[in-house]
Amino acid sequence: MQDSGQSTEEFLASIERRAFRMTHISTGNSEDALDIVQDTMFIWVRKYSEKPQEEWRPLFFRILQNKIRDWHRRNNVRKRWRIWFHSQEDPGDPIENPLENVADPAANDPGDQMIRGHSLKAMENSIRTLPLRQQ
Repeated sequence: MQDSGQSTEEFLASIERRAFRMTHISTGNSEDALDIVQDTMFIWVRKYSEKPQEEWRPLFFRILQNKIRDWHRRNNVRKRWRIWFHSQEDPGDPIENPLENVADPAANDPGDQMIRGHSLKAMENSIRTLPLRQQ
């Protein structure tokens, strides 16, 4: 049984980079992406690691896609509440300026330092313009 534990660790190590990139592209936020991937790994280990190895990859990515969809749903609800509450506050409030809430694409974070290149950035931007289901 110890061998399957090692196989589980190898499997998670082999997919973590791809899972992070997929999630980072979808959320646009490296911290949220890390949280989503970590939650997905916990759920997968707790519920599905005993399944046959040929089922691991599809199960993991199904859980990941569901987590990403959940994140988008929660984020949309939060946006609705923020707009409603901030519209009633002081008009000089800096939160109402939408440009201040946009993440700086030139910021150096570990995810961006890991993979560099102009073609990758262009591809990410193209993927972000796709509907969520096609991402």
